Amino acid sequence: MIPNPYDIYYFHTVCDTLNLSRASERLGVVQPTLSQALKRLETSIGKPLFIRSSNGLTLTKVGEEFHLKSKTLFADWERLTQSLSDLDHTPSGKFIIGLHTSVAMYSLHHFMKGLMEFSQLDISFIHGLSREMTEMIISRKIDIGLVINPIRHNDLVLKKLCTDRVGFWRAKKTYEDVLICDESMGQVQSLLKKGPPFKRIIHSSSLEVIADLASSGIGVAILPEKVAGKFKGLLPARDYWFSDELYLAYRVDASKTAGFKAIIEAITKAKI
Repeated sequence: MIPNPYDIYYFHTVCDTLNLSRASERLGVVQPTLSQALKRLETSIGKPLFIRSSNGLTLTKVGEEFHLKSKTLFADWERLTQSLSDLDHTPSGKFIIGLHTSVAMYSLHHFMKGLMEFSQLDISFIHGLSREMTEMIISRKIDIGLVINPIRHNDLVLKKLCTDRVGFWRAKKTYEDVLICDESMGQVQSLLKKGPPFKRIIHSSSLEVIADLASSGIGVAILPEKVAGKFKGLLPARDYWFSDELYLAYRVDASKTAGFKAIIEAITKAKI
C-alpha cells in the first residue's frame, strides 16, 4: 500500500521535533491525529520508525533511512506538481491535428507561423478524409481536427472557420469530355448528378494531382475553389456548385491546457 503523502509530511515534522506535542502544535493538528498518521505509515512500511520512551522519540535505523530517502521523494513530487502547474501557463505538450491534405494546403500557413514562438509545443499532422478525421477525434486518436461538413456529435465542439465551394474547373484548352476527380468525396457524387455526363473519368485520391492534371489541359476537374485557386490557369467549367463549410473540431472533454488553448486560439483567429 502506498503511504498517504500527508502521513509522510507529518512524519518529517515529527523528525524535526522528536516530540509529538511540539509537532502537533507546529502542524495545527491534535496529537491523536498525528499518532494515527505515524501508525498508518509504520503499517504501510511494515516496520517501526520510532522508539518511544518517556524522554520522547528516537528514530530507528529504518526511520533514519526512510527520513533520508523520503526527502528525495518529496523533492520529486514538488517538481512533478510544478511541471503540471506549468501546463496551465506555458504552452507545451504533444498534439496531433487531423485534416485533409487539400485543407492543409490553404489553411496551415495561416496559423502555424503564430505557433512557432512556442518552442515547447510539439505539433504533428495526420491526413485523411474529413469523416475519418472526425471519427479519430471522437475515438481520442487525435486531438484536434479541421474538417469539412462534419456531422454533429454530442462529444464534439464544432466551430465554423470559413466557407468554400466545390465545382468543375478547367484550363482554357482541355479535353471537355474527360473528368478528373476523387470519387470518395461526397461532393463529387452530388455534382455528377448535374449536367451532361463525361465519356471518360480519371480517378485520383489526391486533389493536388487532380488540379495539376486539369491545369495541364488533361480534362475537367472537380475541386474546392480554395484548392483550384492555388493552380494558375484554372477557370470554372460549369455553373454547378456544392457548398462546403470548414470547421475546427475537438472533443468536449479535451484537456484545456495552455498548449491546447494556444492552438485553438491560433486557429480560430486565423483568416483562412
